[in-house]
Amino acid sequence: MLGTYDELKSQVDGLKDQIDSLRNGLQNIETQFKTEKRQREENDLIITSQIASINNLLREKGLIEGERIDDAHSILYYCVICFARPHEAKFFLCGHTVCCYPCAQAIWNKSAIQRRCPICKTSIIRIEGVTSQAFLIEHPPSQP
Repeated sequence: MLGTYDELKSQVDGLKDQIDSLRNGLQNIETQFKTEKRQREENDLIITSQIASINNLLREKGLIEGERIDDAHSILYYCVICFARPHEAKFFLCGHTVCCYPCAQAIWNKSAIQRRCPICKTSIIRIEGVTSQAFLIEHPPSQP
């Protein structure tokens, strides 16, 4: 049995209120996501700078070899794991490009649970090369 016009209008109004509430919730989630992304990017820069400072100190003490990292461009150029080669591997899902190929391969060869970005700890599902020697790693390593 169909309800009266007023009952149907009341139901439609209730549904409109629910839609508005869902839209507001979605906007809040988007705002929170953007804020967290901005914070992660700021933290990445801080971490990269700290790594470069540690790297320079180790070089000064003669504990590792290679060029000294002094400028912002160079800080963002070297692998954050070995500090010896330029970064050339982009991790997915996070999109960080912070490791050289050998270090990225070493990360990929870990178990799936341990296969995480060294910057944000996001699980890695694929690694792509970003240099002229492009490569793609997307299948789990074969087990012996």
